[in-house]
Amino acid sequence: MQKLKRRFKKIRWHRDEYKKLLKRFDEYYNKLEQKNCRQRTTNCRINKIIRSFKLIGGEIMKKFLKNNFISMCIVINSLRRR
Repeated sequence: MQKLKRRFKKIRWHRDEYKKLLKRFDEYYNKLEQKNCRQRTTNCRINKIIRSFKLIGGEIMKKFLKNNFISMCIVINSLRRR
């Protein structure tokens, strides 16, 4: 009877460890999905800005943005507020 109790205790311990591991994996995966979603949103916004700059000034704007990365960050932040 004691051996059986020990065995069940060990089985429960492994089951609990598996549940903890599964929970940690789910949390990690959800955070990763949120990060990917934010990254896609940011990329979409940047592409939208680039397309609008192509319409406005083309090469002049490209050179301006290449030399002034901070300016682009300001533009992105202003779009986030909308």
